Amino acid sequence: MTIPSDSSGTGPPHGTEQRDVSTGEGLSALANMGWQFLLTMGVAAIALGVLVLAWPSQTLRVVGVLFGIYLLATGV
Repeated sequence: MTIPSDSSGTGPPHGTEQRDVSTGEGLSALANMGWQFLLTMGVAAIALGVLVLAWPSQTLRVVGVLFGIYLLATGV
């Protein structure tokens, strides 16, 4: 069994080394997630509008239930 020469035990534990991640990459990932979220919520709003037009007699109930689901999804 061989032991690597740099394993003297004086360095940081495995997995705790600092990573060189620039702030721009983190903001880019956050912006990408935000864009996807807004797109999903926009599609959900369009679907809600189509369902309101498709079921005019049940509009209040459908809108109430779907708006509640929409708010739960947004809250999460």
